[in-house]
Amino acid sequence: MKISILIFSTICLLLSSGRSKAETNSPAGLTNAIILPELIPDPLEKLNRRFWIVNEAAMKAVMKPSEKVYRLLVPAPFRIGISNVGQNLQYPRRLVNNILQERWAGAGHESARFLCNSVLGMGGFLNVAGDLHIPVSDRDFGETFGTWGWKHNLFLMIPVAGPNSDRDGVGAFADSAVNPLSYYSPYSYIPACIRYNDLADEINRYIRLSDSEMDPYSLVRYGFALDRPQPPSKKEFKPEPTGDMDFPSLESLQAARFDFRDPHFPERGRTKRVKLPGQSTELHYTMWLQKKTAPIIYILPGIGSHLLNGGSIALAELFYER
Repeated sequence: MKISILIFSTICLLLSSGRSKAETNSPAGLTNAIILPELIPDPLEKLNRRFWIVNEAAMKAVMKPSEKVYRLLVPAPFRIGISNVGQNLQYPRRLVNNILQERWAGAGHESARFLCNSVLGMGGFLNVAGDLHIPVSDRDFGETFGTWGWKHNLFLMIPVAGPNSDRDGVGAFADSAVNPLSYYSPYSYIPACIRYNDLADEINRYIRLSDSEMDPYSLVRYGFALDRPQPPSKKEFKPEPTGDMDFPSLESLQAARFDFRDPHFPERGRTKRVKLPGQSTELHYTMWLQKKTAPIIYILPGIGSHLLNGGSIALAELFYER
């Protein structure tokens, strides 16, 4: 095999908590600052962490083996279609909450999407509304309660269901109450089956997060606060800083967003171990072999990082394709 130059790549994300030069020069002192979401109180952290361990074990011992069989039997186009059907069946929940939040345009868009996908998309199996660029306005009762003033008071890690809060937990029951399928057996099992279908393509990312992060529980808790801010905003989270650009911060944000494109690329790698001379532990590494002769490229994740880190895998995918 022809071997070319070895390329060593290290990604170090240094996210500074201090104020940037652009911030201090702005009139209000915080013009360029992106205000991060407030973390939800976690007085039940010890219990929540135990439930996190239970969920993690269930994902690895039950969900991981079964999803391999499921994805083998159900091709990707059918899994996408099933997911589309699930989204279409949630129309009552989205319609009611758009109305309760006085999002009249959103209620109209969701009605148009439901009609279009139900008639032209074979009951929602095909996302025809997406191809026609009809806007999405996905709303739920947890968000509605937030617009009415109910703040998150308690973070909850629910067995099987995952991260939640007191507000969104009650909202989930209300969401289920407006779903007509909930009242007719055996159709009431359809939402759970669709949820399993959606998890089948997400389980590997979940496990990589669990294995590659020092404290995945804290990261999930922060991610939940980012995804479910309080109070909810009628505008999407699109920071548009004014004034001078803080390029180091922008570069860090760009690096943090750098991720692999093919969700199944990490699975195609082969993870092995090597014993280092004079060391009691073994070093894990993952390799992707080209079908034809190709250069050997080494990617070192960097101090404090992990071989399954999204940025490291994204670099591997980039080199593999080119």
